[in-house]
This record gives sequence, structure tokens and C-alpha cells, in this order.
Amino acid sequence: MDYPGRIAAVVFTQGCNMDCWYCHNRELIPVARTDSSPAAEHIDVEEIFDFLCIRKGMIDAVVITGGEPTLQDGLADFIKRVKDMGYLVKLDTNGTRPEVLKELIKSVDFVAMDIKAPLSNVQCTMYNVQLKDNSNNVQCTMYNVQLKNNKSTGQLRDKIRESIDLIKNGGARYEFRTTFVPELTKDDILEICREIAPCESYVLQQYRSNTLSADGVQPPNRSGELTPHSAKHILDTAEEVKKIIPNVSMRGL
Repeated sequence: MDYPGRIAAVVFTQGCNMDCWYCHNRELIPVARTDSSPAAEHIDVEEIFDFLCIRKGMIDAVVITGGEPTLQDGLADFIKRVKDMGYLVKLDTNGTRPEVLKELIKSVDFVAMDIKAPLSNVQCTMYNVQLKDNSNNVQCTMYNVQLKNNKSTGQLRDKIRESIDLIKNGGARYEFRTTFVPELTKDDILEICREIAPCESYVLQQYRSNTLSADGVQPPNRSGELTPHSAKHILDTAEEVKKIIPNVSMRGL
């Protein structure tokens, strides 16, 4: 559900500063599109507003997702225009840019932030999620014991924690969510919940197999498809989560 309880249009933004091997929108990861990209052609921003103008009264909200929306120049102005049309706005983010989120959260109605893995455990944090800079260069690859004292890793964790606090105290509705990839355990999920509690809402999302990278190549360190956790295991985990965060829900089962 893109915007809980609302009929919404979804705007996908190009480019992400993370490279999660299980991402279901991998064609949106590259900051710059290529001619061979399987993604649809870019849409001019005025076409989006024409679309929204025509559908006034038929939809309630606009969801801005990606990629990572906070990488986009002019996002604050875009949100203001959408709000001026009378729409609710929901923002999806990975939480790596709290300095941007701090300004945007004043304008949006709902924020959803992905928590990839426990932040406190060096040996399981991020599971080969790559953090990239604005030039698409890999700054650090998580889940690497050698990164225990890596400055970039520590800074990333601090940024994510700052975003969590901003969202919890920003005044907008919000949810934190985790894709329950096969490499995450129940204990990992419970650790995430302890790190973000108390909070308004937490969502466990089922992992869906996706072995292709943004350029059609199998992601690194993947020898093949992994078997998703069973629905029973996710439901059992959710029951444990409720002891920490009462409002927990599941998607994709």
C-alpha cells in the first residue's frame, strides 16, 4: 500500500545512494539513466502536474519514492506545488540524508523510512548494501568486519539515527519498515525494533527474489536466488515484535 488508507499517485525518482542487492526498483539506482536502461522514459515535471490537475477529486495523495528522493534538486519546491494543489504528500526515504529530511519533513504528511538492518551490530549491519556518493563511487560496503573502525560507516549510522529521531518528532505520520531478506534473522528484526522504539508504526515486508542488478547483471556476492522466509516465520516474528512495538503490520505475504 503506497499511502495507507488513501488513493495515491506514485512519483518514482531516478538515482539512489545505496545499492541494495534485493531492491525491486534496481533500474532506478543509477543516478544517470542509460539508453539500455529497462526503466520507462523520464517524464517532464509539468506532465506530472498536468496529470494531477486532471485527477483532482479522484486521488487523495502523491507518494514520492525512488531511488532515493532526497537526492533530487528542487524536491522542496515540487512538494510545495503538490501541496498547493490540495494533495497529501508521502515521502519514502532510506534516511541517509537527514540534513535534507529536516527541511522536507515540515511540508509532508507521511514519511516511510526503510531500516535495512540493525545499526548496532557491525557484523550484520547492511548486508552488502553499498553507500554511494554523488559521483556514484562506492564510499563503503557494509557487512564487512574490516569496517569496524571505518569513519564512513560510523557517519552513516549517525545519519540514519538522526533521521529516525527527526521522523519520530517531526509531526507527520510515519512508519519504519524492513524488508525481511533471507540473511536477516528474527533476532536482527527484534534488535531493529529495540533501536527505533517507541515508534508509531513498524512494517515487516516479505522479500521477493530479484537477482538482476540495475544493468541486468546479477548483483555482487549473490550466487543465486535465496529462499524467502516462510509466512509462518514472519508472522511468528511479528508476534515477538509486538512486545516492543505494538503497532506492527506485514506486507507481501
